[in-house]
Amino acid sequence: RGDIPLVGGKGANLGELARAGFKVPPGFCVCATAYKAFIEAHRLREAIAHLLTILQSGDPTLIAQVAQDIQARILGKPILAEIADEVTAAYEKLGPEFPVAVRSSATAEDLPEASFAGQQETFLNVRGVPALLEKLHHCWASLWSERSISYRQVQGFDHLRVYLAAVVQQMIPAEASGVLFAADPISNDRGVMVINSSWGLGEAIVSGLVSPDAFTVLKSDLSIVDRVISSKETMIAYADAGGTIQVAVPLDRREVPSLAEAQIVELARVGRSIETHYGEPQDIEWAYAGGQLYVLQARPITTLKEEIEWNRSMFVELFPEPLSPIFTSVLKSLLQGMLDFTFRTLGFRPSPDMEAAGIFYNHPFFNRQYIEKTLAGLPPRTRDKLAAEIMNPFGEQEGELSLEPSPPALRMGYGLLRFMLSALSQLPRIIERYQQELAAIESAPIETQSDRQVVDHLLHIAYRSLPQLLNYDFLMIALTGIMYQVLGRILRAYFGSEAEALHAQLISGVAGNMTVKTNKGLWDLAAQVRRSPALRRLFQTTPAEDLLSALRTNREPEVHEFMGALDRFLKEYGHREIRIDIVYPTWKEDATPVFGFIQRYLEADEEASPYVQEERLGHAREEAERRIDQRLGRDLRGRLIRPLFRWILRHSQEYSRERDTMHFYMTASFPILRRIVFELGRRWTQPGWLDKPEDLFFVTIEELKTFPDQARPLQDLVRERRAEWERSKDRAIPIIIRGRQEIYAEEARPGQKQVRGTAGSPGRIRGRARLIRGPEDFHRLQRGEILVAPLTTPVWTPLFAVAAGLVTDTGGILSHGSIVAREYGIPAVVGSKVATQLIADGQMITVDG
Repeated sequence: RGDIPLVGGKGANLGELARAGFKVPPGFCVCATAYKAFIEAHRLREAIAHLLTILQSGDPTLIAQVAQDIQARILGKPILAEIADEVTAAYEKLGPEFPVAVRSSATAEDLPEASFAGQQETFLNVRGVPALLEKLHHCWASLWSERSISYRQVQGFDHLRVYLAAVVQQMIPAEASGVLFAADPISNDRGVMVINSSWGLGEAIVSGLVSPDAFTVLKSDLSIVDRVISSKETMIAYADAGGTIQVAVPLDRREVPSLAEAQIVELARVGRSIETHYGEPQDIEWAYAGGQLYVLQARPITTLKEEIEWNRSMFVELFPEPLSPIFTSVLKSLLQGMLDFTFRTLGFRPSPDMEAAGIFYNHPFFNRQYIEKTLAGLPPRTRDKLAAEIMNPFGEQEGELSLEPSPPALRMGYGLLRFMLSALSQLPRIIERYQQELAAIESAPIETQSDRQVVDHLLHIAYRSLPQLLNYDFLMIALTGIMYQVLGRILRAYFGSEAEALHAQLISGVAGNMTVKTNKGLWDLAAQVRRSPALRRLFQTTPAEDLLSALRTNREPEVHEFMGALDRFLKEYGHREIRIDIVYPTWKEDATPVFGFIQRYLEADEEASPYVQEERLGHAREEAERRIDQRLGRDLRGRLIRPLFRWILRHSQEYSRERDTMHFYMTASFPILRRIVFELGRRWTQPGWLDKPEDLFFVTIEELKTFPDQARPLQDLVRERRAEWERSKDRAIPIIIRGRQEIYAEEARPGQKQVRGTAGSPGRIRGRARLIRGPEDFHRLQRGEILVAPLTTPVWTPLFAVAAGLVTDTGGILSHGSIVAREYGIPAVVGSKVATQLIADGQMITVDG
């Protein structure tokens, strides 16, 4: 589709569709360079320029005479022998006397977006070389028709910088044909597709000769929601001598639908795929011949009004399951403040009249228009790339972010640099203040305080304490991605194919990672169990959910000693979560996940110890740093780059480590928030406003603000929201919502055998795949198996000590799975999109990271 200057919009689109695997009738393009060579060889440019001076008077009545004169000059000169030979050779590859369409496809020099649709001639059912060359000649002349000249005059195009290509394409003996709109062009509804269909060639519809059948198809499930069957009395067919003719449709077919139901569904599926490929709704010409569907053209539907795009690609990994209403209401406010802080830091003024985030199906989504509108001052390429980075800083982006010179870009660069220089020094103070605020609320006697005082504690955490961490966390993630790109660029220049493995080593084994610290604590507990026959027997024979009661009733000394160590572990790490939502209990409230992780660690040998892994990876990282340092020191350019490389590397390592640190401290608020919710829920259950205390998780923070002053029964509201929350658990959640259109995760192709993704952690391993879809499956992963999952979160980390490799559907180089796989030294491929669809549980697979 980038070849519009060479073959025009029509030719470029057909090539794009063919390259993308859609069924396009075979053919070839006679490039604009052929027309240009013809004009120059016959010295027609000067003659045409002279005739065009007549139009400078502004008299529109002169256009017809100028058009006639120019066309006569073009048709009076022969096609160059070289061009005729090439066209003949290409045509003969299609087959002797093959019927083709010759379609004009104009373009403008240095103006690739100008495709001049419909302004030049198209010839159908052309047979044989002489007829083909004649129609090509007439296509070139049609660039100078009265209609085409008038169009360019009105649009302000320079006539002499417009050229013409021609598409020569096999004619399809269509039984039925027509147009598919991948959105309703009348109602602007992007959730449906509209198909117009009739018998014979599609020109009958385009020319208005016939009222077509119309089918409306729901885009989400391809169900046919409306159909109108017209009386199709006429159709266009091929003429034996070439060209087309109008013929009467037999009486018994006029009222019959021109498409069978299966054809409608197939056509709609292809139309949806074409829209996904282009990223916007398309106007698609199609035909059925011999039972085979052919795509004849696709172009954007230019009449659609802009609709807000909601995008949740960043949140797929963070929040894989529906969130409770109270948590989403807090989260929506946090996300608004987070993006506003990010944009102000980068020197932009956040858009004041748009929401940054929305909640759909109990999941958070970013508002793409809010981000793009705020970044509107940047050059388009930089703006689009930065918007993609902001919407999903964890994901793998196409290309690298580069700042095209402009005042907003320079301000942004300055803001990023200033933040980098100050963030790490300010972070300890921010965390300390946050912890002090949480400690003050945690120690408050909320059981004796008023409803208003208790609600104010919750509001303080949501609106004052958490934003301090989240705002810095998001910018550090974004910065890590940018710095990682810079490191990669330098490494590729000096190490070529080795760069990716070195890249991963450089940010592995960095001491201080809070997730690794947590796992060291779990490993220590497992080691204590391993040393005690009584504890080992208990853990090997008792389900994780029953272990706590079994341990409490056991009087053996080593069990008592273990319970003391468990209490100390939970005091430090007990706020950790099984899912990121305060509706679920933390480890301190329900230690079942902790026991499950200990049971997994009992199966691991000493090589899987997080202590051993950290030391081994630390040595490998230091060795990689020494090697790179030596290589950069060998030439002047490298010596100049080396200080910058060291500085960026240090910040990349520290920011990568602090990502887990921030998550660790943010979830420290969860037990306190849960205590507040249960206290208020207990109070409001007594007068009958709620059925049970946990119902308060289905009330929003905005409603909590007013409730102490406007108490009222909430049962109906809670029942409705709980039912919606449960429904969201059972449905697929779109990645993008655009109006009524919903775009879902990529599906595997029929017959697909290989899964590709992002190299998350280096290495290669072959082993048995174990599909783990959520925490309820953790117990199924055995030592040495490859963990195959939709995604991973910090809760999954202990599984990495058991797994031999990792494959995920989502994620990028900075996602949780990549970071932890590198810390454990196991190969990982992340962001595969379709791994859990294609890989069978227990299948033998090879993972090449």
